[in-house]
Amino acid sequence: MKKFTLLATVAAIVLAASTVAVRAQTFPNRPVKIIVPYAPGAADLQIRAMVPQLSEAIGQAVVIEPRDGGGTVVGSLAVKNAPADGHTLLFANTTALSILPMGKTARFSPDDFIAIGNVTGTPLVVAINAELPYKTLPEFLAYARANPGKINMGSAGIGTSTHMVGEAFIATANLNLTHVPFKGVSGAIQAIIGGFSDVVFALPGAVAPLVNSGKLRVIATLDKKRSSFFPNTPTALESGINSVELSRFGVFAPKGTPAATQQKLVEALKRSVEGTEFRDAMAKGYTSALYLDPAELTAAVAGESKYWSALLQTPRLSEVLEK
Repeated sequence: MKKFTLLATVAAIVLAASTVAVRAQTFPNRPVKIIVPYAPGAADLQIRAMVPQLSEAIGQAVVIEPRDGGGTVVGSLAVKNAPADGHTLLFANTTALSILPMGKTARFSPDDFIAIGNVTGTPLVVAINAELPYKTLPEFLAYARANPGKINMGSAGIGTSTHMVGEAFIATANLNLTHVPFKGVSGAIQAIIGGFSDVVFALPGAVAPLVNSGKLRVIATLDKKRSSFFPNTPTALESGINSVELSRFGVFAPKGTPAATQQKLVEALKRSVEGTEFRDAMAKGYTSALYLDPAELTAAVAGESKYWSALLQTPRLSEVLEK
């Protein structure tokens, strides 16, 4: 009887191992879904631009599914809880995995995901209503300091990169702005146009069309050098504000995804990001393509976790940890 039990146990282990191996070998055997935990019309446009190249490299159709809610929590949890077979992936800003998991009610952590590779890395900009009386960053700073609490800073939601980058800027510049969260960055931008908000920290592509139409004005870029998208706009550093913020978006898989499947995804993503078609599409959309391999992307998330952890201890931001 004991011999039979032992043989049965060994057979079960061999079968399980064989099943995992077959799954890895047969990946992909159906369309690959990439969940984007933001409202449609912003971040999802980046990964959509890569779909033709990525589909060809993977050998299956790639479907993009925006799943907004909870400041990226809804979409992130959907990927965390998906089968770890490579067919459901997450495309998100690195802050989604470095900030929200610090909250007391967080239901996921960076360890629940495996980095596949970074796709874009774009410095954010500071944008205001073009009709406001302050036209430059120094004028904005002077007005904000003379009117503490009277300037509304819109964001895509509590804990999102548009919120946290703004908070980092506020702390660095010693300002007192009122944070007003919206459902997605488009809501924050529309509030500025409607006169209900005053400033937003956003990706260039989110504001460029309205800058070109004269409704918004970019008063600073958050990079070490001037942006090729707004070459006549000074950096915050030029005004004495040490604020450099790069928004990285990468692809992540659920923890437990087989190594062979990971490798296929890594190779496909690298080829797609470094392709001329994707880089040209990103440039046209005011976004910078930036490839980081899995180790580099993992290190970027860890570095941001350390950076934001210190900032989240301040009285102004301690409430974020309660969310």
